[in-house]
Amino acid sequence: MATKEKTFRIEDIEPKEIEALFDTYPDIARRLAHLMRTGKIGLLLVHYSYLKDKIPENVRKSEKFDLFDITAFIFLKLNEPELISYKLGHVTIDEIEEKIKNSIKTWCRKNLLPFVQDLDNLKLKK
Repeated sequence: MATKEKTFRIEDIEPKEIEALFDTYPDIARRLAHLMRTGKIGLLLVHYSYLKDKIPENVRKSEKFDLFDITAFIFLKLNEPELISYKLGHVTIDEIEEKIKNSIKTWCRKNLLPFVQDLDNLKLKK
């Protein structure tokens, strides 16, 4: 009998999960958080109140991670299988960029939120 894989939910995020993902993929995680922090990807500008309500309070009040880090974690977590493939050398950083862009679009559509217009600025390689 197959087990059903648990669906990722923002409400279930734990600080240790964020730390583990940032330790495993530090360059990609920090770069994505940086792009959000500098406003090159205005996801938080557009969807701050929605995300603030969904993210658990103990995670939001973390001293180690800010809302930009947490938001980057959300979209990296949604693309974790691709990140594993990237680490193994099976996909390129460009493919990871496209997957993250598509997951942001899908997330906006699924949650009936306006699209983020500046996704062309999502460049994970420096």
